[in-house]
Amino acid sequence: MRAGAVVLATGGYGANRAMLAEFNPEIAAQDERWSFYFGSQTSRGDGIAMARGVGAAVFGKGRLMVNASPGFSRDVADFHPPWLVFVNRDGQRFMDETWPYCIAGHRIEEQPGRLCFAIFDEPTRAGSPSRHPFADKLGVGDFAYSGDRLAEEAAKGRVLTADTLEELALKAGIDPVGLVGSVAAYNADVREGGDRQFFKTGALTTIQTAPFYAAEVHAASFGATSAGLRIDPDARVLGLDAHPIDGLYAAGETAGGVLGERYVGGGNYISNALIFGRIAGQGAAAFARG
Repeated sequence: MRAGAVVLATGGYGANRAMLAEFNPEIAAQDERWSFYFGSQTSRGDGIAMARGVGAAVFGKGRLMVNASPGFSRDVADFHPPWLVFVNRDGQRFMDETWPYCIAGHRIEEQPGRLCFAIFDEPTRAGSPSRHPFADKLGVGDFAYSGDRLAEEAAKGRVLTADTLEELALKAGIDPVGLVGSVAAYNADVREGGDRQFFKTGALTTIQTAPFYAAEVHAASFGATSAGLRIDPDARVLGLDAHPIDGLYAAGETAGGVLGERYVGGGNYISNALIFGRIAGQGAAAFARG
């Protein structure tokens, strides 16, 4: 039996490491501790592969929604408590540490070596609850930044510790002058009642009591992919010659280029699937009837 038209909606390629390496080489090149997928294991890019077999073009290479993670486990760890201070290799802060996941991971990617370090001290570690304060509301599982978890990771050597910020910087490969200066400026802001650099809100605390800690944070985990088949506004799959392939449509993560350089927030992958799924279905039905 031959179909009058075909709609490809098989999801993305997050569970296909070979396709990840092709479309997002910088993420794939990281150790899997820093590059792991938490979506469906059936999302292997099958629809993309099938369409490429008949000459379809792929659009959106290099795009991917990446979440910031300390790499302690494969649990989603993209909600960061306000008492953390993020610095890059130069020891400089570069963001509000509580920025949402759709921004934080990409901001870390822009730093030297794609590296970020979460800096905190003993009182903030010891006072961190065992569960995220909004765990039930956010659907967060294991809280990466709980006091007990951080102590366990420090014992494993995956969180660095030192008696001074200068020593911590040398252990982590951070510029010590930059780190000491950034922490001093941040502490002064906290004492004055606010973050003058990035206007972070929440329970801000100073970093001044040893031991000091540094946890390496990467743009690591991802639950959706952005590269896929090139489509037009009618959800028709386009060939390498930029012309529609007769009777072939795509929607959802199988289609590429719908989402831009940044994922703009909750529900966008769902709305993409719903809207272009409807357009694709209508177009396929009309094509088959014709």
